[in-house]
Amino acid sequence: MLTSIQIASRYSAILARLKERGYISTDELASELNVSVHTIRRDLNVLESHHQLRRCHGGAGELNKPQAGQGVFRTEQTIAIANAIVAELDVGSCLYVDSQSLGEVLIGLLPEESYYLITQHIDLVVQALKNPFIDIFFLGRDLSPDGDNTSIQMSMAKKLLRQVDHCIIEADYIDGEGNVFDPCSQQVAVKRHFLACSLRQYVVCHYEVPPDHPLAKIGPASHLRRVFFLSQPTEKRINGERV
Repeated sequence: MLTSIQIASRYSAILARLKERGYISTDELASELNVSVHTIRRDLNVLESHHQLRRCHGGAGELNKPQAGQGVFRTEQTIAIANAIVAELDVGSCLYVDSQSLGEVLIGLLPEESYYLITQHIDLVVQALKNPFIDIFFLGRDLSPDGDNTSIQMSMAKKLLRQVDHCIIEADYIDGEGNVFDPCSQQVAVKRHFLACSLRQYVVCHYEVPPDHPLAKIGPASHLRRVFFLSQPTEKRINGERV
């Protein structure tokens, strides 16, 4: 049986490789560390739960970190994006929010009026509890290393009886036809579900051109209202329309 020191050493090796490469596949890690793919997946789940990395399609990537000197700029952008979205929300709207940093700002900007929030992020739930006018539907999450969070969240999502008015998600890339892509395999199914059933969609993107790491297609944003980019304060046109 492995000791805690051996397990910690493996965690350190995984994080060191991510720092070098930015992205690494599950198969590569299993081969290089001489353990099973199942063990690596469990390790990645644990490290993700401790906010050490981001689970990606077929492997893991580094957490998104602002470049030197970009921290204030990113913060200003997040506030500007949140303000733009809040200005378009109707009182009583049902919101699905899967963008933690943007969500915290957005919830803080909501007026003291009735809203309905759906999210799987516990930090957003904590933020929303500060506003007594917001009703919350928390997508349950199993925090154990082997927990199948996606199946739990999908099961909860399908039990939701309310119409979702606004879907606000964070993704890596959106193409000219409105197809949304993201590397986080654990959340693709949940994002796809809400992207398909919502009346209006907002997408916050990290890249304006396809990144060089593997992407999973979430689906088309058929009712896309706007897409924002964190790299620069721009809005994009899809099929000639302002979004």
